[in-house]
Amino acid sequence: MSIKSKQFTLAQVYAVEVIHELTDSANLPFVVGAIDKTTHERAEYVVKLNASERMVPYGRMFELYYQNSC
Repeated sequence: MSIKSKQFTLAQVYAVEVIHELTDSANLPFVVGAIDKTTHERAEYVVKLNASERMVPYGRMFELYYQNSC
């Protein structure tokens, strides 16, 4: 589904655990276990912290667009 679609919604999740840190990535993101607020399904998500090195506002939007366009 395209991010431009009227049916697109961004999932709201609650992180419940840090599984591990991706130390080979420039921004040192974490893989977290999280539960979807609506469906209550548990899944793993990659989380990049706003304060990470090289994380700038336009970079966050590119990540959102890129992940949803695949």
